[in-house]
Amino acid sequence: MGKASSAKKVARAARAGGGPSRDKPKLGFPAAIVGIFVVGLLLVVFSYGQRNNRAEAEAPSAVNSDHWHTAYGVYVCDTFQEPIPDQGTDPVGIHTHGDGVIHIHPFSEASSGDNAQLYHFTDL
Repeated sequence: MGKASSAKKVARAARAGGGPSRDKPKLGFPAAIVGIFVVGLLLVVFSYGQRNNRAEAEAPSAVNSDHWHTAYGVYVCDTFQEPIPDQGTDPVGIHTHGDGVIHIHPFSEASSGDNAQLYHFTDL
């Protein structure tokens, strides 16, 4: 009789859900992580493309609209040298007044925007 009661207990446990059948794995969380990754990757690719399109667009002219200043100093053998004196002529709009400041307000496309470079100042 011992076997019969043991068999009944095993059958009852199997009916209660303790049987050998396996549940399907839950894929909701991994699917959400993959979805977030894909959306983020698409946003990065899209924004990079927009940045490149904007860079390729024709830049507006900065002639007679740019105006800024930058300080400079020449340091030789533990002493600062006197500021470069005013040269008088300024064909491109990048000059100094002998005050240790470079004044940048371009007069032409050759010295405006990305072309506002230090060699224009040193060519005076």
